[in-house]
Order: sequence, then structure tokens, then C-alpha cells
Amino acid sequence: MSQSSMVTRKWWADPSNYTPGRSDTIHGIVMHHAASTSFDSIGQAFSTPGRLGSAHYGICQGNVDQYVKEEFTAWHCGDWPGNCCTIGIEVTNDR
Repeated sequence: MSQSSMVTRKWWADPSNYTPGRSDTIHGIVMHHAASTSFDSIGQAFSTPGRLGSAHYGICQGNVDQYVKEEFTAWHCGDWPGNCCTIGIEVTNDR
């Protein structure tokens, strides 16, 4: 599986916050509002053991961080079937 060539930084989520592998093919993208103006706060949250949440990517003002490899299942939808067939992207506030 390919990864985005737009990634500017890799900040891997803790393995307790996603599932290795996928049980379905990718059918869509889910955009999330990070409720933060701090881009680093996303990576900090997902790299914290036991957070029980993650996304594949985060974007802020032209920067793209990757937290979970696309071939893995990030926990971002709040529903398992949704997690299994989507890529999750967190977006920060710009101010």
C-alpha cells in the first residue's frame, strides 16, 4: 500500500491506539476537526499510550503529519466498520 508523498513529518501513534492490518479496502476519507490550534498536540495525543484513538494524517497550513500507516486501521470513526474502510485526517484550526 502506498503512503502519501505529501507527508512532511512522521510522528507514529502508539501501537495501543490503532490496529495493525485492515479487514477491508479503503473506500473513503473522514475529515476530523482537531479542536486545537496546536498541530503538535495531535501527534502528542496519538503517541500517548492508552489514548484509544488515532488518525492516519494531520494537516495544518501546508504541513502533513502521518501518525498511522495506511495499511493499518486507525481508530477515528467511533465505529469499527467505518475505521476499517477509511483514512482519517485531523485538521487544526488556523487561529
